[in-house]
Amino acid sequence: MAGKIIKKCLAVLLLVVIALLSVSSVEKEDEQIVMVGVVVDRVSTTFEEEIACSTHIVSAVFTGEVMYSPSGFYTALFFRPVEVIKGRLEEDTIAVYIVNEGFYELPAVRGTVIKENLSHGYRADQEYLLILEKHSLVFYDFDRYVPIGGNALIPKILTKRYGDETEIKTEESSAFRYYVEELIPELVKNDTSEKIDHKGVDFIKSDSLNDIVPQSDYIFRVTVLDKKGDYPDANNSGYNCRVDEQIKGSTTETIIDVHAFPDSLQVGEQYLMFLTLVGDEGRSRMFNISSKNGSVYLASDTAVREKVDRILSQEN
Repeated sequence: MAGKIIKKCLAVLLLVVIALLSVSSVEKEDEQIVMVGVVVDRVSTTFEEEIACSTHIVSAVFTGEVMYSPSGFYTALFFRPVEVIKGRLEEDTIAVYIVNEGFYELPAVRGTVIKENLSHGYRADQEYLLILEKHSLVFYDFDRYVPIGGNALIPKILTKRYGDETEIKTEESSAFRYYVEELIPELVKNDTSEKIDHKGVDFIKSDSLNDIVPQSDYIFRVTVLDKKGDYPDANNSGYNCRVDEQIKGSTTETIIDVHAFPDSLQVGEQYLMFLTLVGDEGRSRMFNISSKNGSVYLASDTAVREKVDRILSQEN
């Protein structure tokens, strides 16, 4: 059952349609809760499944700070957690990624502060209930949290209209507190599905060869044949590399798809690389560097090679 729910959630994520100004509503105590943000195929998921699929559920205040992707495909909104209902958080601020309505050029910088309520629909200094999925990747500057489900971003403060809508008031949502204190904690408590604390590809959080050598699945000496392309939204470049020597781990492929930080490899150069496999046999496969630092060395660096060989010999 747990596997089916997780597979269903993954399928739903592929079908996510973002409507930044779209709203849905829930009636509770004659109150309309305006939910701005992610809209999904409601036939495919239930609220319980959204809770089960999420890695983190928090109430958090939108700081007003944003960062745009290089392509303009998504916007990162920065939130300050107030209460953690599911998952563990060490960050003082988390980046919640939402997809923009189309592609347009925006500066890829962090630090823009929103003064007004812009098209994404979130107001600075207001608190929201966030139902999220955490994504980690070696190339990310920080972990990315993606809203999941139609109730992914629920505001604590509501704008309510009365009578002929000439009178508009803002007040705290009683349903927000109900979700935070009763409904979601109960669903989390009763959730028997497999617990996953993040999605993405794990990487080694060290720049020391003493950690990278034993923890890397693959250590290859490769020659860079050509550059496949740049992927700015994921902060990496792809390269076709010829495997000249398999020092640790093995592959039947002569040419492999290697992803490293943008423009960090030179065509024609030979490198000693520490790698993590992404994908399986028979599917689209590629290798990521194993750590942010210390995964790429010139093959001519004999001191590094001697240290690698020494660490490997101690393992055997």
